[in-house]
Amino acid sequence: NDATAPDLETLVGDWLTVPDLAEELGMSLRQVRQMIADREIIASRVGERNVVAVPAAFIQGGGVLASLMGTVTVLNDGGFDDDEAIRAANDTEFGLSAGICTRS
Repeated sequence: NDATAPDLETLVGDWLTVPDLAEELGMSLRQVRQMIADREIIASRVGERNVVAVPAAFIQGGGVLASLMGTVTVLNDGGFDDDEAIRAANDTEFGLSAGICTRS
């Protein structure tokens, strides 16, 4: 770990809690929690209350980025845990942010 690297919460910036994500996607809380459990989208625990949240940039046009699931699978297969995969998807050093997390 690079001691000078920003923490994950700072790096991502904009997060959607489960209720916010449900509203954004027009789904129930149960459906959103199931998406997270099924790894259709990845989440982390953030904030003082340690709530489950998803990077807002993973959502575009009212849905989850089409490229996200495949990218997360490749990163997980490469040994990245979910926090490391979120960091990779948002960190320009990895070269993924332009293709994954560009919010319009």
